[in-house]
Amino acid sequence: MDKETWIISLVRRYERPLCSYAFGLLRNLEWARDAVQDTFLRLCGQKPEKLKGREVPWLFRVCRNRSLDILRKEKPSQSMSEPQEASLPLRNELQTNRPHKATSAAYSPASYPSSLKINRKSFGSNSSKT
Repeated sequence: MDKETWIISLVRRYERPLCSYAFGLLRNLEWARDAVQDTFLRLCGQKPEKLKGREVPWLFRVCRNRSLDILRKEKPSQSMSEPQEASLPLRNELQTNRPHKATSAAYSPASYPSSLKINRKSFGSNSSKT
């Protein structure tokens, strides 16, 4: 089998599975197609004898590496242009979860039972001597 026939047979057999794999990593069809195209372009630079019997793992490894390269390159620009959903609570959500003044008064030191009130004189510097 000559090199051209070898490449064409691999493209026909593995283009769709590689595209699905890359899409799973990238979640962007255009980027996935770019990764697969780059994978097959790199295949064109390989000798069939060198990859004999290892074509499939080689294709998926190169596709994965290319997908990760694309993620590193494209993710920062995507996050700047497309706002992501905030994972932190919004300011108004925080304010609604705060205790109201009426309920916070119930936890003021004046409302503690007298048995829990601390006599400041007992913590003076001279009181620790026995």
